[in-house]
Amino acid sequence: MPAFIQQLYPLLRRSALLCVLFAMSAMAQNQNLLKKIGWEKADSGTIAVVIMIFVVGFGLLSFFYVNVTRKTVKQNNEISFSLFNTACRSAGLVDYEKAALGKLIPYMQDLTRPHLVFESSAIFERCMDAYITGRIAAGITEEQEKLDNQSLLSVRKKLGYNIILVEQPLISTRNLSIGQKVSVLAPGQKVALSQESMVVEMSEFHFTVRIGGQNAEAFSYEDGSRLVVAFSRQGDAVYSVGAKIKSSNVGAGEIKFFHTLDFSRNQNRRYVRLDINLPVKFRIVEKADRRIKPPLEPFTARIAEMSGGGLSFFAESPLEPNDVILMAIALPDGSKMLGGIKGQVLRVIRVESKTVVHFRHHIQFISIEPPQREQIVKFVFAKHRQMLQMR
Repeated sequence: MPAFIQQLYPLLRRSALLCVLFAMSAMAQNQNLLKKIGWEKADSGTIAVVIMIFVVGFGLLSFFYVNVTRKTVKQNNEISFSLFNTACRSAGLVDYEKAALGKLIPYMQDLTRPHLVFESSAIFERCMDAYITGRIAAGITEEQEKLDNQSLLSVRKKLGYNIILVEQPLISTRNLSIGQKVSVLAPGQKVALSQESMVVEMSEFHFTVRIGGQNAEAFSYEDGSRLVVAFSRQGDAVYSVGAKIKSSNVGAGEIKFFHTLDFSRNQNRRYVRLDINLPVKFRIVEKADRRIKPPLEPFTARIAEMSGGGLSFFAESPLEPNDVILMAIALPDGSKMLGGIKGQVLRVIRVESKTVVHFRHHIQFISIEPPQREQIVKFVFAKHRQMLQMR
């Protein structure tokens, strides 16, 4: 934007001069127009002065607009870089880590707001992928790759991008965890070459899969060819990735792949579930057997699991599948009581212990206000985040 503004000045000057010359020529040749506007006695000098005033006024307004815009852009840039430096300090980045992060910034779509790399894992992953792809294409030694990987991995950890919450879809194969079970397929094939494989090594430049099963020793493909790596992420989705082979080690039964952001994702579940112990009050508003009148008294139970789509709770007495209940839930985050939530009993499971028998009820929300659902989803996400940080 600033470069464009600087190029605008000579263009404005040339345009103003052309306007003056054109207007003077047109006025001199069109006396009828001069009569209509009452300027039939005006000489060419007067006309030129008036036109010049308009042109100068236009030029001043343009200059003012451009100047204000440039100042605004400059201020926004200064604020963003100040936020970037503050975020670097808050994250505890030392000089070499800050320098490593700085290498990713030129790959941002909006270079004027570098602080956004701290706020978006998607931006971070896209910048990381573009930087690494460029380094590999330019040629990088093994020692340079090792140093780059060490600093970039350290940045990832300090920015918190090494932990992907269950509710967040994976963005890059760099989000894979060591120990992740995967299946390996040839492109276009539906039958896996190996269903017992596992991610055993992870760096910012590549990841390694150890082939399991009877094909382990015979598993060999040319460098640069592609295989499909598929895996299921619990509570999230089934992913498949067309990954390019960097190298293979037949003896160890391992294949090293380049990273990619090109995922195919089939979601397993719409809402993330959370194991939780919370009270819930409910009353039955409609029995599965419409001939039976529901009781008027309220009941209290303990929630065992909850998500944005429903919950399960333990109660001493069983309800019937397809019973409809009206619930009130108090979240322990200080928010107000979530009342008037209507749910339907999907199934009831008898759970026996040594001393007592309880019944676990699985409930699907069939009527809930969007803000209430949003509160539940945010609460579930926050609790997931806390649990991950405690690991």
